[in-house]
Amino acid sequence: MGAFVLGKFGDIYGSQRLLVFSVLGISGASMILAFLPSNNYYVIEMIILCRFLQGLFTGAEYSAVVVSATQTNSVRGSYQSVAIMTASGVLGVSVAQFIAFLLSMLQMDVSSWRYAFILVSLIGFSTFLKRAWSYKNDWQVPTTQRESVPLRNYIPEVFICIIVLGLANSMFYLVNTFINTYKMLLNSNLATSQFLLNFIATSFFALSIWLWSLYLSRRNHQPFRIMQYSIFSMLFLLGPLFYAYVEGIPLWISAIIQMALIASIQLFTVVGISFIPRLFPTPIRIQACGLGFNLGISLLGGGFPYLSLKLTEKTGSLYAPSFAAVLVLVVTYISLKALSVRYPEMLGTRCASSEVAGPDNKLLEKTSQHGYK
Repeated sequence: MGAFVLGKFGDIYGSQRLLVFSVLGISGASMILAFLPSNNYYVIEMIILCRFLQGLFTGAEYSAVVVSATQTNSVRGSYQSVAIMTASGVLGVSVAQFIAFLLSMLQMDVSSWRYAFILVSLIGFSTFLKRAWSYKNDWQVPTTQRESVPLRNYIPEVFICIIVLGLANSMFYLVNTFINTYKMLLNSNLATSQFLLNFIATSFFALSIWLWSLYLSRRNHQPFRIMQYSIFSMLFLLGPLFYAYVEGIPLWISAIIQMALIASIQLFTVVGISFIPRLFPTPIRIQACGLGFNLGISLLGGGFPYLSLKLTEKTGSLYAPSFAAVLVLVVTYISLKALSVRYPEMLGTRCASSEVAGPDNKLLEKTSQHGYK
């Protein structure tokens, strides 16, 4: 809902103003959460409402930042911008997991989480006031004249966006939310070590996308081929990952396997996110990317740990989720092949050493009649 409604707002008034509006909504909902009474009869309903508001205002936030980060003349030129944006968000998750690790070790009071919500809300309100003041003179002025571009003409591209973002998030959540958490639920004595492993994995998640962006921005390569290599490497690493998970090998070996898989995920992410927005015309870019990103993250990303848990319960085998992971990778590979048929010029797109936009590096946008440019 947030992607559909706020995405349209962002396409008209610009991604920066959308981000300011989103920060205000998220900060307000977080501050309400911090002061919810724990003994209220309707506290669960109030938490659900606050989480709904957080999701609503976050709906187009990620797509707005991605679109802003990819407003360059070439796919290659946007790698580092996308990496900084994604790594910064992941580092926030990493900090939260480190706090969980400390609370688990120190056995802090159960209400101590409220201070983190208050701190984040205050930072958000300060950011809103600073950025909103900079737009005080032209807040109501659209940044561009909105063209009439039907979103329904780009349904296949939205599905590709769902698959690309869903793959990256489902593989990450498989590691972070299922493998590193399910054992903790089975054995409460593992809670502290699993929180620490989550912190290590998430921190490397942020670091690896930055390192890949530095490498790819200096190399001549084909984006499609790089994404295919990353899919094959993830398929190769799924076996060792689940063997370490099921057999309970030492923590440091599990960490190495997880970091190798995360590096493969991020290689796919930094390339995929950098060219996906170029599949949509500017008048609907934030809205379309927002729908694709959020559906991919929620259905394949957020839903994959639940699917893994159900497969484990139904089959009685801890290896069962690996087959679902293989299926996701195969579907993603087929989707990339379909995208190469729909956009045949993408097969020849090479991110060359020059940052000057050439015929192979121009934005990929469908014309209003037919064909592509």
